[in-house]
Amino acid sequence: MISFKYKNNNFTEREGGTAFSLVALFPYVTTLFASLLCLIISKDYAEKPFYVYAMYLANQIALIAALIYLCKGKKEPLKLFSVNKTTPRYYILAITLTLGMLFGLGYLNELFLQFLDKLGLNYNGLSLPLDTPLRIILSLIIVGLIPPIVEELVFRGVILSSLSRFSKSGTLILSGLLFALFHQNPAQTIYQFITGVIFALIVLKSGSILPSIIMHAFNNVFIILTNVFFPNVNFHNVYTVTIGLILFVVSMLILIFTDNTNETKKQTEKAKPKEFFLTAFIGIGFALAMWIVALF
Repeated sequence: MISFKYKNNNFTEREGGTAFSLVALFPYVTTLFASLLCLIISKDYAEKPFYVYAMYLANQIALIAALIYLCKGKKEPLKLFSVNKTTPRYYILAITLTLGMLFGLGYLNELFLQFLDKLGLNYNGLSLPLDTPLRIILSLIIVGLIPPIVEELVFRGVILSSLSRFSKSGTLILSGLLFALFHQNPAQTIYQFITGVIFALIVLKSGSILPSIIMHAFNNVFIILTNVFFPNVNFHNVYTVTIGLILFVVSMLILIFTDNTNETKKQTEKAKPKEFFLTAFIGIGFALAMWIVALF
């Protein structure tokens, strides 16, 4: 029987649903203020590289504000979010799974983009100023490292905790869907759903969000560096996809079928899906609307 080490129920369904609504809506407030500040600095701010970084930072500030609100009155924040050590196996699997997803499953996202093209729909890809060493470093910090930490605290720290009383499959699928929907970017939907599920799975198996932070950061940094050093290289050929899929499957089998124990203790508290969806409803509706708008 597949068992999970994750025992974090520090956040209720109501708090998890509230968290999603906040992180879906707050960034629009902070990015508005950031845009106004950029306008004060330069009238043609939208064409300046600092505007891109300002938008990314504004998004992360919004998520941090949501975390502060949700943690108000709670003690020992590291324990709240399951920021604790785990066995070395999971750190190694974090890397091999990410490589498998990048080279193997990333091709599924390309097929999805081709599907959108055939429908005549739009999507936005990665767009970062990477033309100078300073901008590369800024991109690695502001896009490659900060979002993985903050987003993992939100999604695998708060929201996953609030879903801990749901069924295992329901927890994984809903976690992936919410993570993909949060980004509101059709170009990354398939891949972000997959990563959302895998991030949740490795946290549930390891009992810590550190492996998911490593996976998230490795993924972001790898994509940035390939755009810098190999902008015209197609990494999704028959060889890389095949090797990537093999690496992914083997890593998944190790993750799922090792380190299992017999679960004899049943969940004493029942899940409250109604509380989660009532509080997440505004965020889900808004994020879905913005996802649809991004297609046109």
